[in-house]
Amino acid sequence: MKGLKTLVFSSFFLFLLLFLRHFGILNPYYYLSNEFLIKGYQATHLGRGNREIMLVNTKDFPSSIIKDQIEILSYYDPAVIGVDFFPDPDSISQEKVKFEKVVLPIKIYEDSVSFAPNVFTDSAHYGFINIDSYFRFTCHAQRKTDTYYSFPAKIIQLYDSNLFKKNVNICRDDIINYAGNTYGFTYLGDLSMASPALLNGIKGKIVLMGYLGEGEYPEPDNLDEIDSHKTPHAMMYGVVFWANVIHTLLGHQINQQNLLSTILIFTLIVVSSLGICRTLVKMRFGYFILKSLQLTLIVVFFIIASFVLHKAQMLIDYEIATASIIIVPEFVFWFWKTRLQTTTREYLNDEGTEIYK
Repeated sequence: MKGLKTLVFSSFFLFLLLFLRHFGILNPYYYLSNEFLIKGYQATHLGRGNREIMLVNTKDFPSSIIKDQIEILSYYDPAVIGVDFFPDPDSISQEKVKFEKVVLPIKIYEDSVSFAPNVFTDSAHYGFINIDSYFRFTCHAQRKTDTYYSFPAKIIQLYDSNLFKKNVNICRDDIINYAGNTYGFTYLGDLSMASPALLNGIKGKIVLMGYLGEGEYPEPDNLDEIDSHKTPHAMMYGVVFWANVIHTLLGHQINQQNLLSTILIFTLIVVSSLGICRTLVKMRFGYFILKSLQLTLIVVFFIIASFVLHKAQMLIDYEIATASIIIVPEFVFWFWKTRLQTTTREYLNDEGTEIYK
C-alpha cells in the first residue's frame, strides 16, 4: 500500500503543478518544461545571421527623409521593403514613390485598428506589429470578422508566395529562432555612406527600415531607450526583432515534437521501467535507487534535448518526457512490488505457513 499511496500522491502533486502552470497561477514545474528548454536555447544559441535581410536606419528622421530613403532603395529593386515607422499623416506633400511592395505597420487594439498613414508610396500593404512575446510569435490576428497578418507574415507574402502558403498559413504560436542582433544581418546604415557594393546587393533582398540608434553604427550593447526590447537573445531594436521573426519564417523554424515521437518516448520509458523496476523491488534500497535513477534520467534527458535543439533545431518534448519519468516508474515499481507480495503469500499458503496480517 505504501507504493500505491506514493503513486497517488506524486501523480496528484504533478498534475496540480501542471494545472496551476496552465493558468499561470504558479509555475514550479517550469524548470522541467519545454518553455525552459526553449528559452535556454534562445539565450545561448549563437545564430549565424541572415544576409538575405538588410537593415536601414531611419534614425529620428522626418517622414520626408524616410521617403527619400525608400526612393533610393526602390532604384536597386529589392524584393520588398518593410517600414517599421508610424509617419505623421500631414508630413509629406510631394510626389510619392512608385514602388508597390512596401509594408507599413498597423497596431491592433481591443476595439480598434490603427493603420500607419501611407505618405511614402502610391500603394502599400499592412501588417500588425503587436508584440505579445519575445519567445513565440503568431502570423494572424482576428478582430470581429476581419483577419490581419503580422508585419513579418506580410513581408513573406510579398517576398515568396509559395513560402507564404507553406509556412505562414500554418503559423500558430511558433518559436522564434533568433539569427542574431543588428550585425547578424546586412547593415546599410542610413544610406548616406553605403558603398556601391552594398547598394547593388539590394536586388531581390528583404529590406527593413526602422530606428537603429542615432550613431553612424549601432551599438548592440548600448542601445537607446527608443524602441529597444529585452529579448531572450539580447537587447535589440524593434526592427531587428522583426528581422529575426522573418528569418524564422524563411525556412528556419524549430521542428516541434510530433505526436508519434512523443508516443515513442513514452513507450521507451514504460518498457525500460518494466525491466529496471522488476529488479529494484527485490533490492533492499530499491526505492531509493529508483528515485536516484529518475533524477539522473531527467538531467540526462535535458542534456540530450538541449543538444538536439542546438544542433538540429528540433524540439524533443521535454515536458512529456519528464512527466513520464516521474509517474511511470512509480506506477511500475508499485505494480511489481504488489505482484511480488502476492506471489510470496501464495507460496507461503501452499507450504502451509500461517500468514499474519
